[in-house]
Amino acid sequence: MSSTDSYPAPRPEAGALEVVLATFNGAAYLDEMLASLAAQSVLPPTLRVCDDGSRDDTRAVLDRWREVLPIVWLDAPPGAGACRNFARLLAASEADYVMLADQDDVWDPDKIACAMHEMAALEARWGRTVPLLVHGDTRLVDEALRPLAPSFFDFQRLDPHADGFARLLLQNVVTGCTVLVNRALLQLALPVPDAAPMHDWWLALVASAFGHIGFVRRPTVGYRQHGGNAIGARGWSARYLAERARCLLSRRGAMLLLEPCMAQARAFDARYRERLSERQRLDLRWLVHLPSRTPLQRIGAALRAGAHKHGMARTLGFYWTLLWGRVRGP
Repeated sequence: MSSTDSYPAPRPEAGALEVVLATFNGAAYLDEMLASLAAQSVLPPTLRVCDDGSRDDTRAVLDRWREVLPIVWLDAPPGAGACRNFARLLAASEADYVMLADQDDVWDPDKIACAMHEMAALEARWGRTVPLLVHGDTRLVDEALRPLAPSFFDFQRLDPHADGFARLLLQNVVTGCTVLVNRALLQLALPVPDAAPMHDWWLALVASAFGHIGFVRRPTVGYRQHGGNAIGARGWSARYLAERARCLLSRRGAMLLLEPCMAQARAFDARYRERLSERQRLDLRWLVHLPSRTPLQRIGAALRAGAHKHGMARTLGFYWTLLWGRVRGP
């Protein structure tokens, strides 16, 4: 893992970089996103877009920008959801580098340059044939782009450098709208399995297990928070804590917080078992076999694995889930 605070980047070769954009009813904010993409100091040769069945003017907005941006449409059946929509965009790309874009954010003019600079640093150290992923911080903004918080990671009380395989199995720290990946990672990570809760989480897991993750410290994205976000930031408000408490007090509700991790772990184990180191197998095995264990066995297995989440509150909630939650089998 590495980080950078300086951003001069070599311009990618033609065809080397592609931005992928999954859209759904995004007309309200899409113009601002596309304008920020057109203002990049490093322009992508291709913007590949897949719409998930929008019922607003999303398609019309994109058509207006086709004279300015190199938009390529990927036609696919609607109703896939954000994760599956991004997964098919990634599968359709043949570029050496792919960046993920959300329809409602706004990028700083040097956003692509920052990420490419960090990718170049990773490649200089590890080589181009190693799976690599770059992500970064964001600024939280409201619907009108007014500042809410200067740092997503500070707001969420997350450590962006906690990107080891064992940590990522339980909690994702990679925000999709900041992600840049290389071809080596895509070749290994695709297709994204249906069991993956989100595409960015799966990419981060594969990069952590078999490659390396880089981090751009300075926020280069205005991460817009509004009622239509598929995934958004959640602060430690009284309302949020009350919702979590209600969930944790329900035996099924408590385990619902962990079941996506277990499902993803099973998919990862099924695909990559023979590639994993012995340490990685141990990190994965306790989570894969969790449904067959008693509450005390779950606690013991997690403690032996050193399993924990970000901060004391999350970790205590996690162990309470293991003790109290009712597990549904695979």
